[in-house]
Amino acid sequence: MLRLIVKNPEFVERFVAYITEFLMKLTKKETVNGQEFFWIAEPVASLLAPNRFWRFSGQYLKKIFDASEVPGMLHVCGKTLAHTSYLEQTGAQVLSIDYCTDIGSCIRMVSSDTIIMGNVSPVNLREGSVADVRKEVEEILNACEGYPNFVLSTGCSIIGGTPDENMQVLFDVVK
Repeated sequence: MLRLIVKNPEFVERFVAYITEFLMKLTKKETVNGQEFFWIAEPVASLLAPNRFWRFSGQYLKKIFDASEVPGMLHVCGKTLAHTSYLEQTGAQVLSIDYCTDIGSCIRMVSSDTIIMGNVSPVNLREGSVADVRKEVEEILNACEGYPNFVLSTGCSIIGGTPDENMQVLFDVVK
C-alpha cells in the first residue's frame, strides 16, 4: 500500500473508501448488537507524512468515527507526535499513543475533550526490571500530571510472557 500511495494514489483512495464503507456498516451492526465502544488500529500512519496520513487514512477514519453511535478509540503505531492534530480530527474520543511517542508533548496538543491513553513500553514491561517499570510509569504520570483527559495504559499490546510483578508494579504506582 505504501508503494501504491506513490505509484497509484487513486487506486488507494478507491480501496480505502470501499473498506471505509464496510467498517461504517460494521460499527452500526456492532452498536445494534450491544457494543458500547469500538477501537481501530492503524498500523502504518506513522510511516506517512502527516498530510498523506490525512489523505489516505485520517479522513476515512473520521467518516467511520462520525458514523458510529458509540465512542471509539484509535491506536496508531509508531512516532506520531507530528500527526497529533490530524489524529484528533478523526473524531476518535480516545487516542492510544504508542510507547515511542512523547506522551507529555502529545497531551498538551489536544483539547481536553480528547482522551490520551498510553504509553508504557511493552518491551520494558516484558524485559525490564520492576524498578525500570516503576521509573517509566512515574515519568509518564509526571509528564501528564494535571490532565484529567489522561489514562495510563501500555503503548501497544502486552507481550506474552510479561512478568506478573512488572504488571503489578504498574498498577501499584497508579494507585
